[in-house]
Amino acid sequence: MAVPVDDLAAFLCGEWRLTRHMRDRRRCAHGSAFGHAWLERRAAPVEYRESTWVHYLGFNGHAHRRHRYLIRGAGMADVLFEDGRFFHRLDLSTGRCHARHHCGDDLYLGLFRASSLERWVSRWHVSGPAKDAVIVTLYERLHSGTGRRRWLR
Repeated sequence: MAVPVDDLAAFLCGEWRLTRHMRDRRRCAHGSAFGHAWLERRAAPVEYRESTWVHYLGFNGHAHRRHRYLIRGAGMADVLFEDGRFFHRLDLSTGRCHARHHCGDDLYLGLFRASSLERWVSRWHVSGPAKDAVIVTLYERLHSGTGRRRWLR
């Protein structure tokens, strides 16, 4: 079940525990990442920082990621890479969002779903000449406070 989000910035901001599962179907490989994501609103964009421990395709170590969310409406934002390039649009006003991103010859098809005030999921299917992978990330809110229900319809 998807829960509509009225105020995307308020919904996203905070600290999240993340669990990511990755499956490379061409290599018959599975992997995982565990860690935290922090989203905080600075002057205009919502800043996304992620720190994880990754086990995938022979790599075991720390990984970091940053994005910026430029709020475009009550439940909508443009997600940018750290260098400012456009990544995808995120619109959770209905609680669900489909996204697509081209990276060279590869196509990333995303599905996002807010399932509650405390949980949301992203699922990416990556296809291309040398890729056939699925990446699913579960975000669970840490340090939740009271009064957050106003952010959802």
